[in-house]
Amino acid sequence: MKQSKKKELNDFLEDKSFIEWVLSPTQQGNEFWENYIRVNPDNKENLLAARYLIKGIDKDNRHLTIQENERLWKRIEKSS
Repeated sequence: MKQSKKKELNDFLEDKSFIEWVLSPTQQGNEFWENYIRVNPDNKENLLAARYLIKGIDKDNRHLTIQENERLWKRIEKSS
């Protein structure tokens, strides 16, 4: 896999194949995205933030603490 340019958070949130992988992971998808992170380590933080948002924070409908919320918003603003 060839290294790609830095992706912003919104790039992942708008990527249909990424969203499908987050919601319905497969072995093939896992291998692709794990390799993607190895080849593009600068995109790891935005990829993980996007995955976190797509999953709806978590399945238990847990609310973020004030500190978690502030950190998440800083990462979102930083990537925009």
